[in-house]
Amino acid sequence: MFFLLAYLPQLTHAQTGGQITLKRILDGAKGQLAPDSATTVSDTAYFNSGPAGRLDTPYQVKNIITFSINEYAKVVLPDSFRVTANLRIYYTLPDLSVDSADQSFLINYGTAGTYTMRSSFVFKGAHRVNVKVLGVTIIEGNTNTAASRTTNTVSTDILSALLVTNEMEVHPVYKLSCMADAVKSVSQNIDSVIKTGELEVNWPVMTGADVYDLEWAYIDQSALSDGRYGDPSNPSATLIFENNTTRVTISANSYSIPLLYDAPGTLYYRVRGVQEKAGYRRIETDWSSNTSNGLGVYQYGGHEPNLNWQSSISFSEDGKRKVTVSYYDGSLKNRQIVTKDNTTNTIIAAETLYDYQGRPTIQVMPAPTLNKILSYAHNLNAALNGAEYDKDQYDVLASPESYLNASAAQMSSQSGANQYYSPNNPEKSIGYNQYIPDADGYAFSEIEYTADNTGRISRQGEIGRTFKLGSGHETKYSYNTPTKNELYALFGTEVGDVTHYFKNTVTDGNGQTTVTYLDMHNRTIATALAGVPENGGLENLSSLNSIVVTDTVSGAENAIIEGNRITSRKEHFATQGDSVRFVYELTPPVLQKQNCKDTAICYTGMYDLEIRITDDVFSQHLPGGKPVDTVLRAKLDTISVDCDQPVKPIRLAFSLWLDKGSYTFTKTLTISQAAMDYYRDSVFLKSNVCKSYEQILEEQKAIQRTIPCEPDCASCLAGIGLWEEYRIRYMTDNGYVGDSVNYRAEAWASYNEALATCNELCGKGTETDAMRQAMLLDMSAPGGQYALPRDTANRYSIFYLDMKDTTYNYADTSIHYLNEIGERDMVYDIAGGQYVLPQKLGPAEFAAAFKSSWAEALLPLHPEYCKLLTKNGYRLSEEWDMAFEKVETYQEARDAGYLNPQGMSNRNFPINKKDPLDNTTLTGKLISQLEHFNGGSYDMWRVAVASVKCDESGAGCINSYSSPEDAFNSAKLCEGDLNMAWRSFRSMYLGAKRTVIDDYLKSLNCGASAKELLDSGKVLRFTSSTDQLANAGLGASSAYLKDKNAAETASRTLSDSAYTANCTAYVSYWVQQLSGCYDTTAIKTDIIPKLLAVCKEGSDVDHPAAPVL
Repeated sequence: MFFLLAYLPQLTHAQTGGQITLKRILDGAKGQLAPDSATTVSDTAYFNSGPAGRLDTPYQVKNIITFSINEYAKVVLPDSFRVTANLRIYYTLPDLSVDSADQSFLINYGTAGTYTMRSSFVFKGAHRVNVKVLGVTIIEGNTNTAASRTTNTVSTDILSALLVTNEMEVHPVYKLSCMADAVKSVSQNIDSVIKTGELEVNWPVMTGADVYDLEWAYIDQSALSDGRYGDPSNPSATLIFENNTTRVTISANSYSIPLLYDAPGTLYYRVRGVQEKAGYRRIETDWSSNTSNGLGVYQYGGHEPNLNWQSSISFSEDGKRKVTVSYYDGSLKNRQIVTKDNTTNTIIAAETLYDYQGRPTIQVMPAPTLNKILSYAHNLNAALNGAEYDKDQYDVLASPESYLNASAAQMSSQSGANQYYSPNNPEKSIGYNQYIPDADGYAFSEIEYTADNTGRISRQGEIGRTFKLGSGHETKYSYNTPTKNELYALFGTEVGDVTHYFKNTVTDGNGQTTVTYLDMHNRTIATALAGVPENGGLENLSSLNSIVVTDTVSGAENAIIEGNRITSRKEHFATQGDSVRFVYELTPPVLQKQNCKDTAICYTGMYDLEIRITDDVFSQHLPGGKPVDTVLRAKLDTISVDCDQPVKPIRLAFSLWLDKGSYTFTKTLTISQAAMDYYRDSVFLKSNVCKSYEQILEEQKAIQRTIPCEPDCASCLAGIGLWEEYRIRYMTDNGYVGDSVNYRAEAWASYNEALATCNELCGKGTETDAMRQAMLLDMSAPGGQYALPRDTANRYSIFYLDMKDTTYNYADTSIHYLNEIGERDMVYDIAGGQYVLPQKLGPAEFAAAFKSSWAEALLPLHPEYCKLLTKNGYRLSEEWDMAFEKVETYQEARDAGYLNPQGMSNRNFPINKKDPLDNTTLTGKLISQLEHFNGGSYDMWRVAVASVKCDESGAGCINSYSSPEDAFNSAKLCEGDLNMAWRSFRSMYLGAKRTVIDDYLKSLNCGASAKELLDSGKVLRFTSSTDQLANAGLGASSAYLKDKNAAETASRTLSDSAYTANCTAYVSYWVQQLSGCYDTTAIKTDIIPKLLAVCKEGSDVDHPAAPVL
């Protein structure tokens, strides 16, 4: 017999390098094992001139010839037999040559042990195989002497149970052209969107493709209209699929794309064929979008445009996926989660309901829905009458009495999860659905929270009526603090502070309580069972033992002091109902004071005691449903000041039955106000006040007179002391027990800060130091003039954003920000959740975290920094100025050589302490000022003396002093005049020096001009004295210096203006003080003008702020 099996590509899958199995069988039951019977299997594509041109030969072919027993044959076989089949195999090789081979196949069958029921011959490379039966020999029985019989005489029962199989496994590989074999067209089924909410796309099968890449992208309508992707009517596929695309690799030639896009837009999709090679290599055709009909387009209006939602899609092999969409309400709380997979196409929905505080309370079980479109299910889980299941169904407490048994109402079994878990399930009788349990309208769990707004769970009901809240089988939680004795018993006294631990209890549905002990890191350190299970079906453990436990409610470790009241609270969990004995005892303290007659008087402490007992269920575990309050008040009739009388202790004791649950014991002890009033009025004022009010007042005044109003240099330095003294005091004041390196660094920084403050008070700081401090403030965020976070356009601001490298000035990586102790600083970045360098922060975060020590690193960015460096070079000269300015007398100045500050050899004054100003240009200008003051014809010495001795503007007086030496002539001037003339000379020299230096610094170019800074609203730190006088309204000061009368007139005008302004500031104060005595109109029209006149008359150089009337 000859059988030919041809194969063709299927309509829905491309046949490529995958395995194809061709098989033909000779069945003994059909008489096909007779001699000369034959069967042929042929790889027809290999011999077909059409497909053969596309084949990539050679490819793998495996041939298998099998002789076997048919296990499904309805034949009773002997206990043992032996069969030999002689077959001739004709095979055609890849070069079309034909050859043959004879092969014997043996089956040795026996029920007594192992046996051989099949025999196979395997070879490779034959594209056509013909198998011919030469003969079959069967030997029955276990003996070798059994008669041999041919198929002509053999038992037909055994022969009918035998098979000869001719099998070929072909792995054809087709040649794939990137262009010719590309998908040229795609199509879509729009009806699928209406039915399933997914767009089904299709394309033709391409010979040679193992799988297909399907890629799609969704473009928002506004982006498409704006031309971002080219011509809106014919957009560029390259731009469309450049970003934000989704791609799946599938073997089928169709796929359903989920439409989960929020706004109206257009879905574009394309396909390409892929041939998979060994080693994960791929040969890919061109995309279908390269052809005119290969770009799929579908316009979509958006998924649930009126709802807030978020989707996630998980993909696996061959395009399998699971889509999950979460729907949110206006407060972005997750209301519903809907899931769908494309394997079963089943939609499962779960819903969460919230209480009035916005906490998740009802969690409805996930359940399949009958809907085939993935969308939000409105009124998914309804109330019994079909109405909305709102908060009134589960977040309502009719009365405190109903708190213990309150629970959510039953849901309707006509929809949602409660329909699925009920007899109303429309598929209840189909398959495994008949085993779905009935939730009886309670296919949800419910959470009840504690009333302390901590979000902790108080009770939790599970699925079904049996385990819902109020059923007695819900899970209950309690949160307490363990007692010291509990922890000591478990871990010993090294356990530490009891307040660092927690004791939580969980009571399960059987009423069995489990206790868990946790440390401050919320780690479990011990667990135990407690109490007796409420379920009668559970027996107690053999280790159950009842003991009396005594615990202390009050104590120093849990006492809260508020004014005259001390309160102690203790949480307690009763593992079972029992009677609790409360005992309080206190021996009041006694204050003994001597009265004015040196007789001892005893003040015994008098207190009001209150013990309050509450539970966590609105007092439903307490008698009458109310807190238990026990009050013991102080009795005034028991007060005695006799020190010989024994002190009676305060004692209170009572018993109370406590059901299983959580309780809070609160003890409040208050100093009796009535007793204090009695002690003050009836005892202390009569016995212990030995001085009059006037005596006490005079004593306090005398004490106040000895206290200095302002600290001086010496007292400031004495208050700091030496470093070792300061360090010890710093550690003690800040509560640092150990003296670690970290604390020492902190103390050292504090010491230096305090020392700098005292040095400033002592006058040790130079003008450069003050200028430097002002410039540091300029660079300090967020208030410095060059450190305003909003000032991003000024190139000298630390927040200036350089658009070339998009880096803020403060964020330069070369800047090293140091902390208070001089170490490289790191700050915590809340957004990143880690410590970073300060320049890694954004402008707002940098300003908020700014430290004064950072200003040091930013100071070089100050636009006037080069002037500061130059001025700092004159530090020795500034220190000389400070010493120069402190000299008050002529004789001291002459002895020190200060009358010849530039060491001029043509002046007859000692040269002892020459001004160390190291700048030839500046010293030359100062010498010029000394010889020709303000450019006039008089030197500075004669002008200084004339300012004291001459009261007219004429030149006669000043000309009487012909030389500096003659001007400071002790023979002509008294000591007082000499001292005044020295002070005048001192002021003139320092003023001239300041002008010379200021003008020089002003001329320096630091990169920013004065006009540029002033125009941007900045304040200059380095200006000339002329500029400063002009800003003060004294622009013609040089004329004043030459004309005494003009200077006096200008000075008097400015002083009068200042006096008037100062006195006017007191007007509102005077009106307030006089309003109780006079009419307001009279005050303003008659009294105030007179007070202003008196105030102005009382103002002078020594009292510029005016006297306080």
